[in-house]
Amino acid sequence: RDQVVRAREELAAGLAKPERLAASARQAAQGAARAGELAAQVARRWRENALPADQIEPVGKAAGLLAGAVGEQLARGAAGDAPAARSAEAGLGEAERLLASLLSEGDLTRLLASLVARQQALGEETRTFVRAWLVKPPDAPARAQLGNLAARQKDIAEATGEIERRILAGAGQALAPAQELVRARPPAERLRQAGGDLAGSERRAQAVEAQQHGLEGMKKLLDLLRGSDAAGSLAEALGRLAAEEERLSAALDRGADPGAQAAAQRDLQERTAVLAQQLAAKSPSAAAKAQAAAKTQESAAKAMARGDRAAAARDAAAAAALLREAQRELSPEPPPERPDTPPDLLTVLRQLRSLQAKVVADASGLDQRLAGKELDFGAVREVAVIARDQGGVLLRLREDVVKPLERQAVARMALERVAAAMAASQAHLERPALGERGVRLARVALAELTRLIDIAASQPKTDGGGGGGGDGKGDGQKPPFPPHAELSLLAAMQSEVADATAGNRPTDLSAAQGALRDLVENATQAARPGSRGQLLLERTRRAMASAAWRLGERDRGLATRHEQAAAEAALRRLLAEADGGGGGSDNQPQDQPQARDQRGEGQQPPPAGQQPPGQGESPGTPASGQDKPGSGTRTASAVVAAPERGEFMNLPPAIRDRLIQARDQGLTPRQREVFKVYLQNLEEGR
Repeated sequence: RDQVVRAREELAAGLAKPERLAASARQAAQGAARAGELAAQVARRWRENALPADQIEPVGKAAGLLAGAVGEQLARGAAGDAPAARSAEAGLGEAERLLASLLSEGDLTRLLASLVARQQALGEETRTFVRAWLVKPPDAPARAQLGNLAARQKDIAEATGEIERRILAGAGQALAPAQELVRARPPAERLRQAGGDLAGSERRAQAVEAQQHGLEGMKKLLDLLRGSDAAGSLAEALGRLAAEEERLSAALDRGADPGAQAAAQRDLQERTAVLAQQLAAKSPSAAAKAQAAAKTQESAAKAMARGDRAAAARDAAAAAALLREAQRELSPEPPPERPDTPPDLLTVLRQLRSLQAKVVADASGLDQRLAGKELDFGAVREVAVIARDQGGVLLRLREDVVKPLERQAVARMALERVAAAMAASQAHLERPALGERGVRLARVALAELTRLIDIAASQPKTDGGGGGGGDGKGDGQKPPFPPHAELSLLAAMQSEVADATAGNRPTDLSAAQGALRDLVENATQAARPGSRGQLLLERTRRAMASAAWRLGERDRGLATRHEQAAAEAALRRLLAEADGGGGGSDNQPQDQPQARDQRGEGQQPPPAGQQPPGQGESPGTPASGQDKPGSGTRTASAVVAAPERGEFMNLPPAIRDRLIQARDQGLTPRQREVFKVYLQNLEEGR
């Protein structure tokens, strides 16, 4: 099975990247051939040992599949035939399922299965003996046989008791049904009773009944163990799919081309749909979430095909969250060690994500059943239930999360976005209405909540410096959203506004940029005066203020996007320096002190068409320096780059690296001079 899994993964990588298909198909063909040889060897040894033929039937089917149709399709795939390669991937999946049906029992299950077989044989032998010596005393050979039966029964009872102890000591919700059975009707107790009856001379007849009850309990326990092991393998498969979806979403967030990710997203969607069908018999709730994830992945693939990176990233994040929730349905996390301790806000957010995932799954399932038809009476009632659930999630978000964070403006703003998405979903469902729009609104709320949890959970355990946005309480407890998390939220929000600006979306981006500017301004005022954190926050505020003014003037060009990029870069630098323990002297220009003249702080950008006065100038006096590219500001003096090799020697490392990169890209000395002035203005916060 491991060979089949590796061959399938290799082939999936080739299907995701067509240029790698031929090489991947050849590698997968080699792995499938090795797996077929091993399966045939297992089947041959099984027959040589005269073991039950029906139990090895899945291996024989898998061997025939690998040696036949799958091998031929992989050969055509190695020649560049993509449809044949996809058929081969489906065949490999079928072979994996056949082999996993023999391997899904696990250690406890295999032990208990062998004990059940031994107990069945012992029960038949005991029944025959009791029937033969029911009305007459046993002779010497019969007494020896009886002692052997009692000893064998005692051994089986002790082995079963050991399995029961291991079950009761196990952790995880998957073993809960088996643990309940062991506590209520332990099979080992009935088997011990049967052994005692066989050892006595008056209760031999009752031993058969005790054996039968014990065997029935063992069979029930075996069924429960097989079910929990199968659920564990399905949970692992869900975890692998969720991890791949999370990597895809992260790549989109980093700016990857959506069109290049569409093939991988379609492959994930097909694999999720197949897994959802397998989950239907095991856990209907997990199957519903997996089906909703497959539908969300289909929406993400469509968004990737049309080049909508933001929508694709949002749907991919929602699909990953749904897969994780389905995985938790099968193998939930163990309870906390201190259940009497009230949960923190991050735990509450995770609980709300689980509830929101259920809303998405219910809405998606109902939408698929309706298939575009009008809501009938029954559907209206179901939509009302979903709307009530959505309202409950929204109410708990506002009461348990938003209120405790009233004094943290950044976190509150991010939570209000989540609340707004949930409110829009609830309003649509209460009409009543559903359709694609209703499902999409619920997905948006899930994606926003997932992003917030990811940012808050990825922060370091110790609160670093950085002077940003937290309410630093001195009670020794970690705040719900520490400064790292709030800075990360600000950077993520700035990135979204920048993406919307680049995409020229028809929304009021000036207001969104202004709101971020106000948040940074509040954080700047709360920071320690003269610190590195305050300097970077002030630089961020200036860039955001310039971008907000330009957006208000309907300017979404390159200059505006440069200001937005500068604001995000300053926030990222502040996060990086805080992670490194603060400091940043290497980033300070060597020819200027850290404390600079900032007499222009707090001034509003000038009206359109006018240039603001340079530092140390009076309005209307022409500046002696160069224009700042795309910013509308002027410097007090020009910095001329020397033509010799050491022209960048006395510059800060950050500026020097970017100028060397510009020189390597072929910029002329005059262009590098202008670019250098621009970088120095950014460094000085102008």
